[in-house]
Amino acid sequence: MITDKLQELLNFSGLLMACSFGVLSLLSSCNYPKEVELVLAASESNREELEKVIEYFSESENKEKLKAAYFLISNMHGKYWLDGEEKDKYSPLFDTIDSLWQAGERVNFDHKVQMSEYWEALKIEKGYPNVVNANLNSDILSLNSETLISHIEQAFLARETLTWCKDLPFDDFCEFVLPFRIGAEKPEPWNKILWEKWQVARDTMPNANRMEISEIINNHNAFHMHHMALFWEYPFDMSASEFEKVRLGSCKHSVFYTAMAMRANGLPVGVDFVPQWAGSNAGHEWNILLKEDGIFHPFDAVNKGFELDLSFRKVAKVFRKTYTPQQTGLDKQDLENLPPSFRDLYRIDVTHEYVKTFDVEIFLDQVPQNTKHAIIATFNNKEWAPQYWGEIKGGKATFKNMGSNIAYVVMDYRQGRSELLTEPFILDSLGKIIPLAANESQLQEMRLTRKYPLTSFMEGIMGFVVGNKFQGANQRDFSDSVTLFTIEKTPLKIETAKIHDTNKYRYVRMWIPPGGRGDMAEIEFYGTSDSGQNTKLKGNIIGDPKADISEDRFFSYPFDGNLLTYFMRPKQIEPWVGLDLGKPERITKIRYCPRSDTNFIEVDDLYELFYWKKGEWISMGVQTASDQEIMYQSVPSGGLYLLKNKSKGNEERIFTYENNQQLWW
Repeated sequence: MITDKLQELLNFSGLLMACSFGVLSLLSSCNYPKEVELVLAASESNREELEKVIEYFSESENKEKLKAAYFLISNMHGKYWLDGEEKDKYSPLFDTIDSLWQAGERVNFDHKVQMSEYWEALKIEKGYPNVVNANLNSDILSLNSETLISHIEQAFLARETLTWCKDLPFDDFCEFVLPFRIGAEKPEPWNKILWEKWQVARDTMPNANRMEISEIINNHNAFHMHHMALFWEYPFDMSASEFEKVRLGSCKHSVFYTAMAMRANGLPVGVDFVPQWAGSNAGHEWNILLKEDGIFHPFDAVNKGFELDLSFRKVAKVFRKTYTPQQTGLDKQDLENLPPSFRDLYRIDVTHEYVKTFDVEIFLDQVPQNTKHAIIATFNNKEWAPQYWGEIKGGKATFKNMGSNIAYVVMDYRQGRSELLTEPFILDSLGKIIPLAANESQLQEMRLTRKYPLTSFMEGIMGFVVGNKFQGANQRDFSDSVTLFTIEKTPLKIETAKIHDTNKYRYVRMWIPPGGRGDMAEIEFYGTSDSGQNTKLKGNIIGDPKADISEDRFFSYPFDGNLLTYFMRPKQIEPWVGLDLGKPERITKIRYCPRSDTNFIEVDDLYELFYWKKGEWISMGVQTASDQEIMYQSVPSGGLYLLKNKSKGNEERIFTYENNQQLWW
């Protein structure tokens, strides 16, 4: 089983960490550094291959090359790649995507439906891909001398010829340029291949600084490659050639490829990551570039802009992947009593580089017997998820370098099960701990408008419709159009515009001005029925008369009753979508909703409010929304709350309630 093999690798890694692995110049009795000798002793029949590497570079005039070989060999412990039938059974998906690219198509989100269907068919036919069933190949036991020698020589070609790499300190070169792998991808000569790919760009910018050349590479990748959520389910790390074949992947796949592309060109690039956001579910990976001034510049891989935006995120912990194992101060038994994700020895804590941090010290009312460590956790939209560990001394748990303005709890963790040791509390922006305890003797009224926070990112998307115009006309081409209403501010939910124009129009539309995007989810036009009541008008969907829109599903989205689908600005035709009402009608109002997360209150949906009390959620009852806000009476004050939509959706977020407002945590 792969888990048994991996555990052996980790155990060996722990053995090496017991040694002083940091001094490359310290030689053992057999003339190798101690760390190298430990690896050679464990390499079994592959020892000859590893010694060939050492012998080859021992004869080099560049003494850094031998040190580089020692660095790579001494840090092979715990490193491996996966292959075999379990991985290969999903190659048809890669081949299908590659064939689309080869046919000249730009594979994008328009292909998402067909690729998802193919993915589901593969799962039914071949089973869900599981890394546990793959073949594990240990670098120590399997990597050959040719691979290592070629990789080191290529890395030094960059170091010796590129201005932005020549002045890089050797330790930084070893950590951020030299490594022959990022994750558990299959070995291949990626640094030579990607070096040749970027030859022209390097030749045209011989005196560029690291930021300039990195931005060019990343922006090029952003145009030719992108993220696709489909690959979140693909559990294997991709080699550079695999990623270039599909040009799609999860954030992790894109980040690993970007690191390889930039390292191949002598750029010191690494990977930072958040295992678990503190204000939502899941996590994220991104790249970092070590600039000439010694400061790291973070950026999102294959995204235009060469920046990283965390303004709408709550961050408890950020880690940096390292090639060398780190000493944690924990022994084997300590590690076994912590969540599996905490057993990663190849990371350092860099939270303070991104957000304001504090050491959290909190007294525990009760400390479980024989417990030396506690876990600090945040809410992941469903449950409390571990973020970090801390020591317990004198009945007090201490957690180092924690992100602030976040709601936490402290837990005991053992044998895969957790137990709360504290009630929730907030670590505020000044480092103060604020307990959260619902006061059932002091009740309050709550007016709730959302079940999940509106992020600045989503608000920006919803703002794409600002400037859009709703128009009426009696000519099919809208040559006589009259503007009924213009969206002047970002709509934050389903909005209604009352129309005072008393004229009648057969044709109505939403028109997108030059430069606009117009991502509109739903549009409803209302008129007066024969009985004098407001009624939703129906008609045939229309667009630019010069184009056939019958096969373009985006034109149907604003009228399909689904808030999760949306109209996008069409290419090469007049950007509008509307209705032919069949006969002139007076328009009395227009209801519209932009592309959104749909986490506002929706009429006729069922909602349930909860408050936290002594380790569980207490229900305040279920309501059917009759408006885009719901009211709850006699709610205990001062606590932590959660609102669920029982009709649909899965995003929900904890909040407090102060000054008649929801404050999200």
